[in-house]
Amino acid sequence: WRASSQLCELLQKPKTEWPPHLKLWREYVEGAETASVLNGSLKGVGSVANIHQENIGLPRLLHQFNAKPVLMAAAAPPWGGDRQGVVHVSRNEDYLEFGLDVGADFAATSNHALFRLLPKLPRLVMDIAWIVEGRAPESLPENVLAAMR
Repeated sequence: WRASSQLCELLQKPKTEWPPHLKLWREYVEGAETASVLNGSLKGVGSVANIHQENIGLPRLLHQFNAKPVLMAAAAPPWGGDRQGVVHVSRNEDYLEFGLDVGADFAATSNHALFRLLPKLPRLVMDIAWIVEGRAPESLPENVLAAMR
């Protein structure tokens, strides 16, 4: 992922002039290692561009959730409350890394659909985007922070 020239220009401005999604990103980067509820505000949006192509045979679950945001968080406790994040954050002075253990942290249904998808990956055109969820009016609108094809 590489920062766009537009993002670089925004980052040169005082933080008070940053749009809400950049303020959320900074808050996430600074606190996601230790604040598990904040950690759970990262959303991934996966999209298969050629999902309707014939003869791929994709699982029905993928059609249902294609291009839908998914919080990288554990299920909410049955008594209510905040969802704890499952993103493993590592940092050094030169990098920031986010890791997910799909096998351990995702539901069995999701894991099964992803496993069935593996042999089909070479034929798919996929995009993924990352967003930090805005949970207050001043944190909106959300916006894509990083995306790749």
